[in-house]
Amino acid sequence: MGRIAAGIACLLLALFVFYPHRHAALSLLSDLKAGPTVFRTKITEEIFIAQNFFRGKIPVFDPSVNPPPKIESQPPVEKIAIPTQPFDLPLEQKEPIQEPELALPLEIQLKIETIPPLTSAVPNQSADLSSEKIDPPQEIGTLVTSNAGSATIKGIELEFDYLPPWEGGRFTGFFAWLDTEFNSWPGYAGEAYFCDERATIGEQFACIPQDDGSGQNNIEGNELPYATPMEFSIAYAHEFFLRDGSTITPWVKVHWEDETHMSEGNFDDLEEFSDKREDFATVDMTLRYTSADGNWFVEAFGYNVTDERFQTYLSDQAGAGRPLFAWNRPRSYGLRFAYSFAGF
Repeated sequence: MGRIAAGIACLLLALFVFYPHRHAALSLLSDLKAGPTVFRTKITEEIFIAQNFFRGKIPVFDPSVNPPPKIESQPPVEKIAIPTQPFDLPLEQKEPIQEPELALPLEIQLKIETIPPLTSAVPNQSADLSSEKIDPPQEIGTLVTSNAGSATIKGIELEFDYLPPWEGGRFTGFFAWLDTEFNSWPGYAGEAYFCDERATIGEQFACIPQDDGSGQNNIEGNELPYATPMEFSIAYAHEFFLRDGSTITPWVKVHWEDETHMSEGNFDDLEEFSDKREDFATVDMTLRYTSADGNWFVEAFGYNVTDERFQTYLSDQAGAGRPLFAWNRPRSYGLRFAYSFAGF
């Protein structure tokens, strides 16, 4: 306990010593076009602190540099929905609507021999996050990349690799906790997530409206999409040594993930339109025989042996009437063989 307390004390001291570097780092942001800038302060062989800055910009279409291809002829199209301002401006008059995406993450890494490695990111301040929307939300629109204000992302990651006192065993795994929140989204265009269908059921299920010009809206405080608040994995392998030098190794892993939202609206009031993926757990198993010379192995495997089904991606395609999902791989099993001249 004394060693751990000393490590934490050194870590706090590192924060105090390292904090003045922020001015030098921020002064470089205006010169960065893309790529990370990393500052590191080493306290001991076991403890160090790193500050990573990044400024990047996704290219915006510029007609003066990349003019659209000329089309000699095109088939007639009837009943085209004509977009309104500002989408009816001539192409050469359109101004890029996207600003650089700026992230200011702080990552603290603490490693002590007597405990597993610990990595903590607290916090990650992000401004002008990028978001893609069909604008205007109608039958024919344009996929527009715009800025999503700012958000705070903070969390802790813990990885471990533990050899138990008995021979042949090994535990590995990780734990992650993540807390995300939209701080602001000035100019929010409004939620475009089955708004007509939800409004038909009841006014209380209406979509989040667009920013009224105040710079504030109900999107503030929502979780970022696909940001799982908590997850962990734990695996155990045991190597049995046979008399001829070969080995048999059973391995099992349990993985669990918390529930998470798949859209910025965080809508889950109606089950048929919910953007929430429920929590799930999976189990994977293998049984491997490795030859005495280590040059080949044969392995039986079973992944997702409990056949857990969960969504991995949400599509809110207009006209679908309800969310469409991509799903994980169902239970699978098989046999694999590998040979290596260099050995495994």
